[in-house]
Amino acid sequence: MWLPARLKPIYPGDTITIRGRTAAKIDLKSRPDRGLLQTDSQARNQHGDIVFNIRGQILAERRTPFKP
Repeated sequence: MWLPARLKPIYPGDTITIRGRTAAKIDLKSRPDRGLLQTDSQARNQHGDIVFNIRGQILAERRTPFKP
């Protein structure tokens, strides 16, 4: 997992747009009713410049248990 990166300053009055996507889905053998989702999020200012990047992980409940 990498740390968030602030690439450019954000000022009062800026319009920030955030986009995210699921980058990976990881099955957990130790917890078959759960899984990890890796997400990538990016924030851009009104000029389209990237001002913030982050990759996160979410522990989520599965609809059907994982069977190795």
